[in-house]
Amino acid sequence: MNFRQLVEPNITTNTDLETIIAYSNLGCKQCKTSTCCESSTPVLLEGEAERIADYLSIPFDDLVSKGLLPTEVYFKNRFKPKKYNFYCIFGVGSWIKKEKQIEEIRSRIYVSANSFLRLWKALERFTEAVTDVKILCGIQEVKPLECKTIYCGDGGKSASWFTLNYLVDPDDPRTVELYEKEIKSGHLARLKTTHRSSL
Repeated sequence: MNFRQLVEPNITTNTDLETIIAYSNLGCKQCKTSTCCESSTPVLLEGEAERIADYLSIPFDDLVSKGLLPTEVYFKNRFKPKKYNFYCIFGVGSWIKKEKQIEEIRSRIYVSANSFLRLWKALERFTEAVTDVKILCGIQEVKPLECKTIYCGDGGKSASWFTLNYLVDPDDPRTVELYEKEIKSGHLARLKTTHRSSL
């Protein structure tokens, strides 16, 4: 399967997770921008914040209080990564070596206590922006499932799949109604062969 075949994939609610991840990976490899890391930050599902804290070797409470924002998504309390100036706090410049990425992210999480360091990091981000530097995921091994599954170039199909399978609760009609509203607004695509509800 090549990229051309995946530009408009036949994603349905029954598409398996492995296929969705493979599709997203292929699409993102073709992307020449850092749009996803800049335009939004992912919703963390249960257990993901703990895995990220372990990966970064920092206390869970520090990650929650300094690196994440509490938010309500589909009527559940969840977390999203903070933005670090223009990008997701876990996004790192492509010139940063793999072994230095964790150190870079940890420094951002604790940067708020040091105004000079905060100013220096802001200048660094400005330099990245004006030189059009590619931003990469600095927690690739434990990145949230939303990042693994969503490709922004498919007209909302993969985002709709993630939302339906991981955020919509078929036992909570409010979430089903919200999902339908997002489809009608154009934020999500309507998928075929829905099996979880009558949408």
